[in-house]
Amino acid sequence: MKQTCVVLVLCVLAAASSAGAQRRSNVAGTWLLSVDVGDTHGTPTVVLRQKGGVLTGTITNPRGQQTLSGTVEGKEAVFAFEAVRDGQTITGVYRATVESGRKMTGTVDFTGALTGSGTWVGTKK
Repeated sequence: MKQTCVVLVLCVLAAASSAGAQRRSNVAGTWLLSVDVGDTHGTPTVVLRQKGGVLTGTITNPRGQQTLSGTVEGKEAVFAFEAVRDGQTITGVYRATVESGRKMTGTVDFTGALTGSGTWVGTKK
């Protein structure tokens, strides 16, 4: 009986440890991004709201503000927006690795009226 209890306790501890390793990062807040796509550099501001693994918010640059949505799981986040420029749709998809509570790094892909891929670094304000 003691052996069964010890095995059960070890299984519970292993499961709890595994769940902790997969804990969702908290990325809610205002982020200042530094984005490089080819020869173009931008510094949009991203405001993220987080409810569980679901992200909503805005991205603001000199051309205006767009609504974004996405997900976060563990240390990985993805968020995207759509914008219309000169009657054509642009989609931006940001993929992030959460380095800490104050820093994210990742890649961005633009498709539609504007195409290109690049890298970015985000710092929490």
